[in-house]
Amino acid sequence: MAGGAAGGGVVFELTPPSQPGGPWAEAVLHNFGREGDGYEPVAGLALSGSGALLGTTPNGGEFDDGVVFRLSRPEEDTWHYDILYSFDGGTGVDGASPSCSLIQNRHVLYGTTRRGGDSNAGTVFQLTPPSDPGGAWTETTLYSFTGGKDGASPEAGVLLQNGALYGTTSGGGRKSNGIYSGVAFQLRR
Repeated sequence: MAGGAAGGGVVFELTPPSQPGGPWAEAVLHNFGREGDGYEPVAGLALSGSGALLGTTPNGGEFDDGVVFRLSRPEEDTWHYDILYSFDGGTGVDGASPSCSLIQNRHVLYGTTRRGGDSNAGTVFQLTPPSDPGGAWTETTLYSFTGGKDGASPEAGVLLQNGALYGTTSGGGRKSNGIYSGVAFQLRR
């Protein structure tokens, strides 16, 4: 979540020791910064079919509402960092503050945001790759939580099973003992 050269967190790799009981070797793959970069990642990474690492940060990016990023390895010893999408929660439609691990179905990515959307209660989103190499990824809000019985503030990612997305929210839902407990949800087309 923090640390690294710019204080915004890191993506790191641990290599096992060559001799049993020896120390593991750490290598920093990316230092998150503050200027236009994502920062303070809190979720795990996903591994794409091509060997790239995919992740989210709840802060940073063009609008400081978080990013989806990719670390790819075009050369043996060099990792390349790309922001695939910068969230803009100020639009009233787009999500903000993704703190989830992503899932990938073919080349499409799915995840959640804790804030943003129609009611600023979070979203479920999909990111579709560009048709032309180097083009922009397309974000589609699949569901915008209202903060009521449907839930609010999803923090974990989603699962894809039989064409439906499943997940949980940390807020909204039914009130029990004065506390909104969140919901488990299913999202179908």
